[in-house]
Amino acid sequence: MARPFQCFALLRSVHWRAPTRVVLCLFGGITLALTHHVLSLHLHGMAVTDLSLTQPWVIRVSSALAYLVKVLLVVSAGAAYFQCVWQEARKTPTSIGHFDSMFGALDNVFEFSDLRFWLRRPVLTLTATIVWYVSLSPLLSPSSSRDNDLPPSPTPAHTSISVYCCAMQRGIHDLLH
Repeated sequence: MARPFQCFALLRSVHWRAPTRVVLCLFGGITLALTHHVLSLHLHGMAVTDLSLTQPWVIRVSSALAYLVKVLLVVSAGAAYFQCVWQEARKTPTSIGHFDSMFGALDNVFEFSDLRFWLRRPVLTLTATIVWYVSLSPLLSPSSSRDNDLPPSPTPAHTSISVYCCAMQRGIHDLLH
């Protein structure tokens, strides 16, 4: 005979925190990335004298948005990765060494040295690769890109804000294509 409150016990056993964290951080990261993109589009081609903020504040806000996007996406992908690790641990028997590799893959890139093990687990490999890629994305900053593709400015108001925004647009464009 079923107990009347058995469904509540089932709901308590479902761990909703990790999937909620994954989804909220993912949507938060996407929202902030779009905000950063809209800010860059808005500032593109503007003279510094036309801005209500000073140039250092524009750069600070833009950098803060980019950093928060990175953090939220890494938290989301990292939480999703560990959910996949536990799914994999429940599904197939795994040696202690491989189990250590799965848990250490987000901290140490050398944990990927057993390619056969990782290629047999494509979801784990893809999720860990996303975490590593997003974590290393600040190394591909707009300041490291070339500016000889930028059009010449018709006015002397061509400052580093427009160079920064144009580089951001080109970086986002390259990322999407």
